[in-house]
Amino acid sequence: MTRDALSGWADGSKYRFIEYSHRGQRMLGASAPDAARAEALAGRLRERVKGASPAVACFTPAEVLREVRLAGAP
Repeated sequence: MTRDALSGWADGSKYRFIEYSHRGQRMLGASAPDAARAEALAGRLRERVKGASPAVACFTPAEVLREVRLAGAP
């Protein structure tokens, strides 16, 4: 669903997406170039992915499982 939400979004190439582990759960995270773009990404996902509740946070996950390639991403 996230792939579909970002498909065709020109700004999507400005992010790095990762899968990481947090308290035993797999999570999808994104690294944005600045706070405004982080908020824009969260807003797009809230609008287009039913049930999504993205949050903007500033941290480096302790355990990155893999880098994720999504539509519109480099």
